[in-house]
Formats: sequence, C-alpha cells, structure tokens
Amino acid sequence: IENCTTSELQVRLLTLQLLNRYISALLPMLNFSVKPGMSPLTDSVRALRTLIFWSTKSTLWSSALEATMSKGANFGSVSINRFRANKLRDRGKCDFQGKRSCFGQLFRQLNKMDVSNFRIEKGKRAWRTKFLGEGGVDAGGLYRELIYCLCKELQSKQLPLLILCPNGREQIGQNRDKWVPNPSSTSPLHLAMFEFLGKLMGLAIRTLSLLNLDLPSIVWKAQIGAEIEIQDVVDIDRLSFKLIENMKSMEPRHLEIPLAKIDFVSFNKDLRVTQDVRDLEIRKGSRIIEIGGVEVLTEAAARKLLQEAKEGKNDRISICFAGRVTPEQFNIAFSETQFIIVGSDQRERELVPGGRHRTLTWENRREFCKRIVDYRKNEFKEQCAAIRRGLACVVPYALLSLFTWNELEVQVCGRSQMNVDLLQKMTKYKGCNASDRHIQFFWQIMRNRFDEFEKAKFLKFVWGRARLPVRAADFETHFTINSLPASSRNPDAFMPIGHTCFFSVDIPAYTNLNIMHKRLLYAITHCEAIDADYGPQNIQAVGDDDSDDE
Repeated sequence: IENCTTSELQVRLLTLQLLNRYISALLPMLNFSVKPGMSPLTDSVRALRTLIFWSTKSTLWSSALEATMSKGANFGSVSINRFRANKLRDRGKCDFQGKRSCFGQLFRQLNKMDVSNFRIEKGKRAWRTKFLGEGGVDAGGLYRELIYCLCKELQSKQLPLLILCPNGREQIGQNRDKWVPNPSSTSPLHLAMFEFLGKLMGLAIRTLSLLNLDLPSIVWKAQIGAEIEIQDVVDIDRLSFKLIENMKSMEPRHLEIPLAKIDFVSFNKDLRVTQDVRDLEIRKGSRIIEIGGVEVLTEAAARKLLQEAKEGKNDRISICFAGRVTPEQFNIAFSETQFIIVGSDQRERELVPGGRHRTLTWENRREFCKRIVDYRKNEFKEQCAAIRRGLACVVPYALLSLFTWNELEVQVCGRSQMNVDLLQKMTKYKGCNASDRHIQFFWQIMRNRFDEFEKAKFLKFVWGRARLPVRAADFETHFTINSLPASSRNPDAFMPIGHTCFFSVDIPAYTNLNIMHKRLLYAITHCEAIDADYGPQNIQAVGDDDSDDE
C-alpha cells in the first residue's frame, strides 16, 4: 500500500465498497451452518472474511443476536467466597476440582442451569453478585469485579485450564504474555470448565462485559473454523520446530537459477549461495553431488556453470547439493530420538502409538516431521472444541465463520491497549470542568505517565474492569469525574475515590501534576476493597487439612 498512488488507493477502496454492497445483499440468503466443502458459495464468502467490512458483518450479526436473545432471563444471585479463593492462591495451590476459586464457585452454581440465561441483551447483567463477608451491594460494580477475578484466576496457577505459552515460560520470542489451553486438562470436569469459559465468552459478546484474557491466534482460529498455520504455533513457541529446521538443513538441496537472476547470485567464501537461497550451508571443500548421479561439483565447477549461463550456453542452472550428513551419520546422530514430543505443558507425548519404542531414522524422518507439525497444530484441539461448544450455546455460532480471528478476539476481550482519546470523549464532569487545571493534570497522567498496566488498574479502580469498550456506542454509561468538596482546604492530603458501580471517580483539585500522579498510583495499587469499613462475618474458611489434589 505504501507504494500505491492516490488513484490506485481510490480504485481499491471503490472495489471493496462494491464488493461489500453485493455481499451485504447476499449474506441473509446464505446458510453458514453448513460445513466447509458443502456449499461453494458459502465457502467463497468465508474466504473473503478479511475483505468484508465490519459494518457489513455487524448488521447481520446484530440481527442474529437480537433474534436469539432471551428477554428477561437472569440467573438470580450468586454467592462467592473470595476469602476461600484467596487462601487457595496464597497457599500456591491449584483448584483442580473447581470448588474453591471464584471461577470454580461460579461454575458450580451456574453451569447446570438453563443456558438461555446467558443470552441476555446488551448492557444487562446475567446475575447479581454477593461477596460473602464483604460489603457492597451489586449495582454493577460487584458483577464486573467478579468477571475481573475470573480472568485473573484463569491466567494464573490457581486453575488448571490455561498455562503460560512456551515463549512466555522461556522468556524468548514474541507474545510472552499469551496463555494457551492446558493440554493435560482432558478430564470430563475440566472440559466442562472449558465449555463454561466458552459460555462466558458468548456472554461477553452479548453484554459487552469484556474478558481481560490474552489468548493467541491458535485459540481464536479454532473458534471460527479457520485453518491453523505453522506461524500460529511459532507465535507462541519459537522453538517448536527447531528440530525440524535442523533436520531440513541436512537434506539434499536442489538449486535452480534462472538466467535473469545470474547477475545477482554469487558464492561466498564458504560456498554458501546468497540471494534467493540464503539458507544453504555447504562448507568449502565439501563434495556437492547430484541426486542419483556421480558428478562431483567443486566451487570452481560451480563458477564455471555460472559463467556459461552468462554467455548464453545455458538458460538456467540446475544444481543439487548433497546433504551435510550421510544417512548413516544421520542415524547415529538421532539414535536416541524417539517418536515423542514435549508438549506446551512440558509433558512427553507419543507422536504415534508405541512412539517411545520407535527411533527416528533417515528413512522415517519425513514422517517424523509431519507428525510433529500435526501435533503442534492440534495440540489444543480438545480444549478449544469444548470452548467452542460453550460459545455455540450462547451466540449464533454459524455466523462466527464470517469474522477474522482478530475480530472475534476484540468482541470477547476488547483491546489490550487503552484508547485514552475514546475515554476522554465519553467523559462527563460534575463540580468541575474539562478546562480545570487538575483535570488537565489527570489527562496528562493517563496519556504520558501511566503505562498500559497502570491504565488497566485505573479502569478497574473506577469501573471494576480492565478494558474499555471498543466503540463509543458500546459504552453503557459515561465516565464521570466528580469534584471532592471535602478536600477544598487541603486537596493534596486527600486520596481519589473510585465508584465501580457508577464508573466514576472523585478527584481532589491537586496543586501539581506530581502529587496527583503519586495519589492516583497509590489508590489504584492499594485501594481495591469493595468496602473497607465492612468487616468479614460468618466466613467458613478452608481448613489447613483440606486437600485439593489432582
């Protein structure tokens, strides 16, 4: 696009607009519930998902959500014992049985109830939250607080469902903050918990109560039926195909150089071909033999062939380089390698039945590579299928194939980076004005002083959630900044006060930027209690002799 002229860009935009005009008229007539391969027309539209505008998709999607909505549905009240969940966390234990964590407690109370209660309208709450032994009446803040707690538990060692991706565990590559399904969690209970997670995802789509989850493309693609690619695996496990890469470097290489590229191809001092075949690694002096032949090609002979091509004696050069090792050397090098693989959960698994007793050899090397690729692409298949079943109970699942994986992620989780401009646009002021000096301080801090983690902490402090809606139309209420009259005599001595139920904050008129930054940072870090004046009452804590073994 960078090299396109303005006219070319205008033509492209017009083409996309015409395409979307025709597709928007076609979409209501297509049956997206059919499997791939059953309807060429439907498959063609699915293949164009990256070219279809969001506005084109959202019209059909919104209508489908409204048509499948259960009006008046509600689970009623749920009771959550956060003291029990926190004690489990402090002891460093995992809630394998789904009984002690906030997620587990909610799962036990709601999972067997009518799933239509998840199909509620935008902006509504599926249940009322009661935190046992804590103050606060749920006017929305406790509901959002519970969802925040669920996501925090899911992305921790408190639950057996998600684990940090290999890149995060090894601190290499990109996407180190991504979490993947635990391949070891295959019991009926754990799969039911994954299904419940899918229901919560569907609830997030319907109600816009976004989930603060960091899941990679390999999970989202599984939800929309898109093909899992090798890059999706590499994005979370940089070392996943290192062995395959090493093996491929030992393979014979066939090199064809068209005459047009002769001037741009050369051998360096190590007899390594540059330009189009930079991965060839042949040491100087090694024999280079044609497959099935006996001709030996030296560096001098290779240069001679290049010269003949330049003189027009050949229109292309075709050279085959033998591998760096012989089959016998390969077998010796991999004599202790079996058909097993270490998964993302660091557990060994057989690539084929009896794989522990099958050794990698030159003859079966290609099968070994194929098995590794197949395993990595399908490592989370069972868990993702369970999530998909839950999601399909709550939203019109067939239409999800219209979306890209990024679009589905945004619908469920929003964006990890806060749009401060959008937040400011959706802000109202009471007892103060946007032009007031301390209000200007506030927006400077949000833009220039807070990092993304601190912005998320601030949003939790004032709204009980960690991510903003994506669009202005998705806000259920405006953000409100109130004055704090009680602090008028000595504003620097007071702390800001957050009201999660009402998406508002009371900010004293601090005298300078540094003091406001210090007070806000302390508040969002240390002031997380729902009601600090309300003492715990009648709480049955988990005894030290309780166990929750796997």
